[in-house]
Amino acid sequence: VYVYRIGAGNRYKIGRTKHPPEKRMHGWATGSPVKPKLYRDVLTENPSVLETHIHHILDLKRTENGEFFDVTQDELDEAVNRAEAFAKEFQPLVLETKRLSRKKPTDRIVDAADDIRDLYQRLREASREKYLLDRQIALLVSRVKVAIGENRGIKGVALWDWQERST
Repeated sequence: VYVYRIGAGNRYKIGRTKHPPEKRMHGWATGSPVKPKLYRDVLTENPSVLETHIHHILDLKRTENGEFFDVTQDELDEAVNRAEAFAKEFQPLVLETKRLSRKKPTDRIVDAADDIRDLYQRLREASREKYLLDRQIALLVSRVKVAIGENRGIKGVALWDWQERST
């Protein structure tokens, strides 16, 4: 995962590549009036998880075209560090759950320790919050779509395209 600083300000591009970040930069920086400078790169086994997590943390700081982020170095470093910590905790658990899913479970039911009960309660609370947020998001999306009406979009806010399908 790479982070390029664009110019001398607080504008950054965050992406991922299988190749050295310098090689990837040439693909998108060609013709740019400002030379990007590699600010930070992170070698990880799961770059898509890390990149996506950073993008979501910084989503409200995206530029109008959605390709860059306007953030301070501290905000950027905090986001990358948070995303790295998440990925380091998350990835081994994903691998372990995949391994366990291939095994046939025993008939044994184990007793729940207090920490597992607390974890399960946090899961239930998070699931409830997610449901309510999903409903709020659906409401807000519908309001934006109604505001767009029969138009193609609202400048600087949203666009939508008509797709005709036959089934």
